This record gives sequence, C-alpha cells and structure tokens, in this order.
Amino acid sequence: MHAGHFIPASVGGLSLYFHEKNVHAQCARCNLWLQGNQYIYGVRLGKRTVNTLNALRGKIVKWDESDYLKKIEYYKKKYAKLKDIK
Repeated sequence: MHAGHFIPASVGGLSLYFHEKNVHAQCARCNLWLQGNQYIYGVRLGKRTVNTLNALRGKIVKWDESDYLKKIEYYKKKYAKLKDIK
C-alpha cells in the first residue's frame, strides 16, 4: 500500500502533505499508474472534504525540526493506540 494523496505534495505543500483527510492507503496501481485515481478519490471523500482540502491548496507553511519531531511523536502515539486495539 502507498500513502495516496488526493492533492499531491507538489501542489498542496506541507499544509496538505500530512493532512489526515488528504492521505489514505492506496494501491500502487492507483497511486502511480492512474495518477492517484483522483476523480474516484474525490467522489469517495465527498464534496465538503474536497472543498476543505482545496481551500488549503498551496497555503504556505514553514516547518522547522521541532514541527517534524512533534509529528513523529503524534503518529507514534496514534500507532501505539492502534496496536492496543488488537
């Protein structure tokens, strides 16, 4: 599985790169060869979410090392909770 982005990082920037509504598991075929299969992706996200993500498109966000470290900690905790669900 790949981390498929509805709005790719090249267009969305950091404001969408880690946005949890913008990133979902996607097979390699859809992500690479079908350019993210964006139409189907957008339909499944719904109009409201697509509009929210489009409003963030290209927003300039600057991150420093501490921002990345916070993200790493956030996802480590989230992953640990998922492991506890089993």
